[in-house]
Amino acid sequence: MNSGKSLLTVFSRGFIWPSSSWCRLPSGPSSFRALASISSSTEAGAQRDEQQLTPEERNQRAHEQLRVQYEAAQEAGGKQSHAEGSVEEKDADDEKKKKKKDKAQQQASVSVASIPRRAVMYVPGDDEKKLAKIAHLRVDCPVLECEDGVAFLRKETARNLIVQTLNRAPWVRQRLSQGRDVAVRVNALASGLAEADLAAVLSAEQLPSTLLIPKVEDKDDVEHIAHLLQQQLAARATPLVSPLRLIMYTESARALLSLQKTLKTALKLADKSEGLFRVDGMVLGSDDLCADMGARRSKEADELVFARQHFLAVVKSFQRQLQAIDLVYIDYKDAAGLQRQAEEGARWGFTGKQVIHPGQIDAVQAAFAPSQDQVQWAQQLTAAFQQHQQQGKGAFVFRDSMIDMPLLLQARNILQQHEVFSKQQEQAATSAQQSASNTTKSPSKPG
Repeated sequence: MNSGKSLLTVFSRGFIWPSSSWCRLPSGPSSFRALASISSSTEAGAQRDEQQLTPEERNQRAHEQLRVQYEAAQEAGGKQSHAEGSVEEKDADDEKKKKKKDKAQQQASVSVASIPRRAVMYVPGDDEKKLAKIAHLRVDCPVLECEDGVAFLRKETARNLIVQTLNRAPWVRQRLSQGRDVAVRVNALASGLAEADLAAVLSAEQLPSTLLIPKVEDKDDVEHIAHLLQQQLAARATPLVSPLRLIMYTESARALLSLQKTLKTALKLADKSEGLFRVDGMVLGSDDLCADMGARRSKEADELVFARQHFLAVVKSFQRQLQAIDLVYIDYKDAAGLQRQAEEGARWGFTGKQVIHPGQIDAVQAAFAPSQDQVQWAQQLTAAFQQHQQQGKGAFVFRDSMIDMPLLLQARNILQQHEVFSKQQEQAATSAQQSASNTTKSPSKPG
């Protein structure tokens, strides 16, 4: 058989036999044309010299020809595929970059470490003595108050004293260094005082970690707030170390029914703020809501069952780890009633509760922290789930209950909360030890 023709036949089928194994050649019109051209040129040489060569020499020549042809075919096929794929690759790269950017924007609010707010306690910003007492309170979220807790004629005093506290109070920097919250609640937009509040607070040398905005009615209010924040934060001389956390209040029937659009707008604007601010959660303002609806406020809060559950469902529907802060228990002397309502809120899915008296802090924070029994249950369930997964089993029975993925997620939430609160307690204990050590080492003043 003619060696040139045999080579062409072999290449037309897309295979070569270089030694004892099959090798696949590139396919496609350009690759085949290159192979055919090279094969025809080698055929003449093969016809002239074939009769003079020994079988071993013919075999060596065939192998050399195959190597050259294969390299040429690869080069021709590569050029074609590069030309055809360059546009597609560019489009794919652009799409990947776009998706990466969108994902970064969507997760901008999530990437910052979460701050627990089991108890959110309001302290009048115009009362210097009460502000100083915050240093000794083990509350998750102390709120320096400009709004309801301050008389109208004392608003400017509160504003100035809050800025002074942020800049000078040692407990502020201590809490912030430990990753704990320091919050300020400004007045509502409708009051006409919010812009002056924001201008003062956001010009402070030391910013609060969280800004609370009351009575947000709809997405138009959110857009106004975002505009003010952009102006004030972008104008600061020193760049932000981390985004300012934003928590808004739902305090009217209109705000409750507009909450989905309001929160969606807020999250979108925060994602586009380039790290200036982020949305951490929402607060249900029960007393103003009752007044707006004409409802009679009660300790049992039966009149607010729908509002609480609707509010909670909307906040949690965004899957952004947003916090949902429950209503105030108005009778601060009723410890049993407070505990009942706090445990109810935690059971429903709220992440924290507003308090109006230091005596409410411990009961509320205990209710919104996992108990030792819950932590033990979650640890054992998680271990059992992993064991059954390794055995190829999905649902299984644990402590006389059928367990599947939803219960596993509940267990993981408990463990995550436990980790956050444990870390916070460790930091507080370490800080207390350091403070005690510094006090002991400080030289006493001469009498």
